[in-house]
Amino acid sequence: MSWTASQERIDGSTYRLTEEEVETFRSQGYVTLRGVLRPDELVEIERVFDEFNEQKRGVEFGRDFGDHSQGHGTKRPEYNMINVNIPCTHDPRWANNIFERRAASITEQLYGAGMAKDYEQLLTKIPNRPNAVFPFHQDMAYWPKKSGLNTRTATISLAINRASEENGCLQVLPGSHQSKALYGAHEDFGSNTDEKGDVRAIVLNMTTEDEQKVIPLPVGPGDCTVHEEWIVHGSGGNASDQYRKTYVVAFRDARMIEYERKHGFHHSYNDAPDVLQQIRRGAI
Repeated sequence: MSWTASQERIDGSTYRLTEEEVETFRSQGYVTLRGVLRPDELVEIERVFDEFNEQKRGVEFGRDFGDHSQGHGTKRPEYNMINVNIPCTHDPRWANNIFERRAASITEQLYGAGMAKDYEQLLTKIPNRPNAVFPFHQDMAYWPKKSGLNTRTATISLAINRASEENGCLQVLPGSHQSKALYGAHEDFGSNTDEKGDVRAIVLNMTTEDEQKVIPLPVGPGDCTVHEEWIVHGSGGNASDQYRKTYVVAFRDARMIEYERKHGFHHSYNDAPDVLQQIRRGAI
């Protein structure tokens, strides 16, 4: 889709979805949307994004800033990626920006009323870092499973710059969300832990058949991918000379967000380690 064509889908804070896109999201667990942000809007988003990466926006080095694929003791020259968790909590001035507002409109078209922003994060894959990998997983492996509430989620990822297979774009296993359950055995991934013993990632043990069905979702600047909470997804390392910058915002059922906060879960590495471990084990 050309930028001229995508302009017709934007009306202020609204990005209009087609019926086909809504159906794709429901049946496949994901959808790719072109031209969600205009080029001039993207310039301002990237400016603030870079300020967070440069630690000029209130995120101190440590638990919500670092390379979350490794332990928090990792020195910056050794980073494979830069992660900033819940940036708008650390600097509320950025909340309700144009991307958040368009993401909210997309979520409402997918799910209707009753959704709210749960969290956001910034991801930068550093050039020539083949280990900048997110293992295949389901988001629900990290999130509360015992609430009895609707887990409906729209995780919307904005490409600040081009995301390709070479620099580690999102990859998904289409339709793997349909059982609304954990797809297979998840295990802690990697031996690096932080000073509190937290393991950085969870990995799903994929079958050879599953691996052959995985598809990449390359996107250009201003495009978005949207995925739901049960779909199997991950991404490879960055073998290119270019950064991959992605801004993620997730909307969930407002009642689920209330449940999360009640149990001390804020999608932050400042959350109590025992809470995070109980959630991973399915005790919450």
